[in-house]
Amino acid sequence: MIDRFSRAVALLGLLAASCGGGGGGGSGGSSDPPALVTGVIGPAGGVVAVTNAASPHFGTGIEFPPGALGVPTVIAIYAFDPDPDAPSFVPSYEIRPTALILTGPLPTVTVRISEAYLAQMDQLPEDRVALFAKDEGAEVLRYVPSVPVNTVAHTISADVDRLGKFFAGHAFIFRLLWQAPRLIDPSVPTPSQNIFGTEILVAGGDSLVLLGQGALDGPGGFWQSDATRNVVFLHGVFGSPVDFTAAGDIVAGLEQEFANVVLAQYPSVRSIADSANALYDAIRPGLDGAAPGFGFHVVGYSMGGLVARSLVEQAHADPMRPGFQTGDPPLDTVVESVVLLATPNQGTQFGDDILLVRFADLPPADLPFFQGALDLSLASPFTTDLNATFGPPAAAYYSLAGQLPGEDGDGVVTVASAQDEPVPVTATELLSGAEFGHTALAFEAIAIGVVVQIVAWIG
Repeated sequence: MIDRFSRAVALLGLLAASCGGGGGGGSGGSSDPPALVTGVIGPAGGVVAVTNAASPHFGTGIEFPPGALGVPTVIAIYAFDPDPDAPSFVPSYEIRPTALILTGPLPTVTVRISEAYLAQMDQLPEDRVALFAKDEGAEVLRYVPSVPVNTVAHTISADVDRLGKFFAGHAFIFRLLWQAPRLIDPSVPTPSQNIFGTEILVAGGDSLVLLGQGALDGPGGFWQSDATRNVVFLHGVFGSPVDFTAAGDIVAGLEQEFANVVLAQYPSVRSIADSANALYDAIRPGLDGAAPGFGFHVVGYSMGGLVARSLVEQAHADPMRPGFQTGDPPLDTVVESVVLLATPNQGTQFGDDILLVRFADLPPADLPFFQGALDLSLASPFTTDLNATFGPPAAAYYSLAGQLPGEDGDGVVTVASAQDEPVPVTATELLSGAEFGHTALAFEAIAIGVVVQIVAWIG
């Protein structure tokens, strides 16, 4: 059916041109923009698509086979600008009615991969774009298996069993924008999808993975244990918990010492404060049912260290936090220590490079989606405020940094940013040598002695 879609769009385009029509028509609710296109589809099936070849949305649409719908139904396609779920260059479309249950033959959704997206992601092959969906009432996106990208028409298509909002993007974009902030239960398999070599944790993924060690709930689980058994690990920018499954990495090392090793996830280039706030809201309900003496350590790698600091130092009192309530307790009452592994406490040139090289031409409305890059930049307002308000909290702080020969740091984070004042810590350690690059500090942590030092502090 997918192969027939482009031919159907072309035919509709000819009909529209002969009638003087275009790709628009219809309207949404009072607060919605006009629909890009609407149509009534009945039991005989049909196509609703943008057929104006001059439109940047040309080719986006949906085809219903005969029998897919039992009664005539108004189908409408919308594009939102601004879109609360995606920056302007990411293709996103909502197809309504989103509550429609599809039990017959499946329709085919096709999304146009915009020129703006291809220009912004010019270092990534177009044929590695994937399709994601957000269902009505859902807070997270799911993966939608699709046919290979049509690189001539610049479209991606998939048969779908429900309508909703659809996004086209690389797995890299998913990691940046759409990873849901949460603690991952080590005892529950998590859906995962490998998209052209990049693994992401996403609903609808075709694999299940166990991440970390132990459990969140139950006897001996995270919420029922003290800090001698519990550690939470936070990944860095561009990262994901699914990256940490190798035998020699930092998580494997922590698993040798702690019964419950819990990995936290967050969208890796959105606002650091927002990610910390969301993680606080994920942790806060568990505190009410936690066992007496409950506690845990936190290890934050790179940007994850800044998320950890914001989580422990600021999130409880941030009125912008969605779950904020007066009197929410600071987490330093249960966090025994925070380990900052290669953390840019005063920013990094890497953050500036992200902004200047990759996102320099973004319109102002898109910048909040990449606030994390702003937060990582040298002397950013975020790190300036974080350091100016440092208590320190009751938790002990430890800082471990690397320095490559002839360089001022590990190749990404300078020693000064990681360890100089104004961030007072209980102890610091500087590992110098060719093996102590930024990536190796996390992914070769056992072999190069990182785990030994961390365990000496918190084990």
